[in-house]
Amino acid sequence: MVQIAQRMRRLRTLLAIRIGPGAAVLPPTVSRIHMDFAVRINQGHRGPRHFWRHMLPRLKYHNPAVPMTISRTEDQTAPATLSVWLRDSTFPPNPNPASSEAPTPTSAERLVTIDMKNKSENEILDAFLATTQGTPVYPTPEEKQLALDIEEYRAKSLKDSLRAKAVREAELREKKMLEMARGAV
Repeated sequence: MVQIAQRMRRLRTLLAIRIGPGAAVLPPTVSRIHMDFAVRINQGHRGPRHFWRHMLPRLKYHNPAVPMTISRTEDQTAPATLSVWLRDSTFPPNPNPASSEAPTPTSAERLVTIDMKNKSENEILDAFLATTQGTPVYPTPEEKQLALDIEEYRAKSLKDSLRAKAVREAELREKKMLEMARGAV
């Protein structure tokens, strides 16, 4: 059975999804989000990929009702765009789109497109939050303390790992020396 302390440390690592860059609450006017970018990071697609890998999970955590779709292409020269559908607050929300294709906006929605090519993930996030008027989520004092505890544990773990590695290497050297001594006799 896994120790309870080990389980708690693993659960605490979920803290990385709750706080950090990209943790934001979007207004109810945001109906959908769609990203188009290339599979590889060459030719300006590094920022979109990092935004997708690191910041989009936090956005999805804080906004589970907003459909977020991704479309990746093999064409490195293709544009990298972030499409945001904004609706009037008087209209009810639309159901989730069934495919990963970028849907066309309805009459109650307007489409805003952000060019992500050759931009860093932070620049993309700033443009996204300015467009959607999203509110960033800041960590609570408990979450800050939890993050510090996790960092202290990682530092202690690294120190212990290096010490154990040194012990194993010393034992290996001693074993080799004994084998060499026995072979010489």
